[in-house]
Amino acid sequence: KTIFSINEQNSIITSVVQPLIKNDNTYGVIIIAKSTQYKDLSIANLSFNLLHNLIILIFIVMLISIFYARSIIRPIKSLSNIANFYKIKKSEKFDNKVFPKRGDEIGILSQNFKDMSEELFKRINELEKISADLAHELKNPLSTIKSASELLLKKQNEPQTQKQLISIIEKDTNRMNKLITDFTNYTKIRAETDMFENKEVDFNYLLKEITKTYQINEKTIEKNLIIDTKLIDRKSIITGNYEKFSQAIINIMDNAISFSPK
Repeated sequence: KTIFSINEQNSIITSVVQPLIKNDNTYGVIIIAKSTQYKDLSIANLSFNLLHNLIILIFIVMLISIFYARSIIRPIKSLSNIANFYKIKKSEKFDNKVFPKRGDEIGILSQNFKDMSEELFKRINELEKISADLAHELKNPLSTIKSASELLLKKQNEPQTQKQLISIIEKDTNRMNKLITDFTNYTKIRAETDMFENKEVDFNYLLKEITKTYQINEKTIEKNLIIDTKLIDRKSIITGNYEKFSQAIINIMDNAISFSPK
């Protein structure tokens, strides 16, 4: 039999009782008793050590988490502050030192944000310059139209003068219309260029395909012009938009033919 009991120290005592039997005769009984007190102490110590180590581990994990959280939040907060700063002070230039430099994804995000911001400011400055140039160019024809209109009101009885003034007004009006059209086309082309997907283009092949159409062009035949394509036999791969390249080359060819003598 195995008997379990509890002693005065509340430790479990395991007793194994085994009779000594030989030839069906019982000569005695062996009783082996063992207390679990030392095992309880070792288990208690082990549990205490595990709990102690677990608390230390949790503390270390918390410190590492706080460190990494701060290392991630700090550069993102820095980028947010930069965005708010340049939102208020639009005229300020970007300083390379203020952008976080890291070797991970945060660093890549910071560099992309820097490049995007610089490109945006570049476009804004470019549009401001073009708008200022356009306003300056429009002032002259507007002044001329205003002066011509005032003279036109004064010289109502002079048909010849009126005709000249009306011609001046019409000429400057067309000039203003052309300026505005050019500005509109420029902004439209810039927007389209940004939206188009760039691919690899064989530029020499593109030149050959375009020049083929000019071999039978009326203006080319009329002026006896010869287009030599011997220098564009080999490949020349560039990256860009096929349609826009074609449009640019066609414009150059048209202008070249128009201004070339026979």
